[in-house]
Amino acid sequence: DISLVVDATHPYAAEASKNALAATHAAGIPYYRFERASVPVDGPDLTGLLHRVKSEPAAAEVAGRLGDTVFLTTGSKTLPVFVGHPALQGKRLVARVLPETAVVAQCRALGLSPRDLVALQGPFSTGLNRELFLAYGADVVVTKESGAAGGCDTKLAAAAQLGLPVVLIERPDLPYGRVTSDLDELLNWIGRDHDGIHD
Repeated sequence: DISLVVDATHPYAAEASKNALAATHAAGIPYYRFERASVPVDGPDLTGLLHRVKSEPAAAEVAGRLGDTVFLTTGSKTLPVFVGHPALQGKRLVARVLPETAVVAQCRALGLSPRDLVALQGPFSTGLNRELFLAYGADVVVTKESGAAGGCDTKLAAAAQLGLPVVLIERPDLPYGRVTSDLDELLNWIGRDHDGIHD
C-alpha cells in the first residue's frame, strides 16, 4: 500500500535511484528525490586546478596525466577501477577509506600497501585535508561532488591552498523529476499531493 517514494540515497547511488524510478513508474506512484545540497566548486581559488569528469574511468585517465601520486578520496567501492586503469599503472595511488576491516582487506587484496592507505572516518577539516595531502606527497586529488556532508568543500579548499589539481567526478545525471535539498519544500510537495501523509 505504498503511495509515494522519497529517494534520499547517496548522490552517487545511481543504481538504487534507477531502481526506485523504475519501480515507482511501474507502480504508478509519485517519486521525489531528496538530495544533499551541492557545494560551490568553481571559485576563483580553483581556477585552472579543477578538472570535471563524468565517471571513474575518466577520472583515472585525467589523474594519470596530472601527476605521479594520486590521492583518492572516492571510497572503496570503485577502487578496482583506479587500480586497474592503464593510465595509472606505475603511479602511486593513495586511498582514503573507511577504517573497517573488510575495506582495508579489500585495499590490500587490490595490491595497495599499508603506506598508501589512510583509514579514517571523515569528513575532515580543511587543515587536516591539507596536512594529509602534504604528508602523502599528493600531486593530484580525485574526489566526488558529495556536498558538505561528504567533505567536498574542505577537500577543494585544501587543494586550492596547495595549488593541487583536483579531478572532480560529477554527480550522475538521472531523470529524477522533482528534486530538492530543502526538507520544508519536500514536505510541502508531499502535503500538497498527498494530504496528511507528512503529519
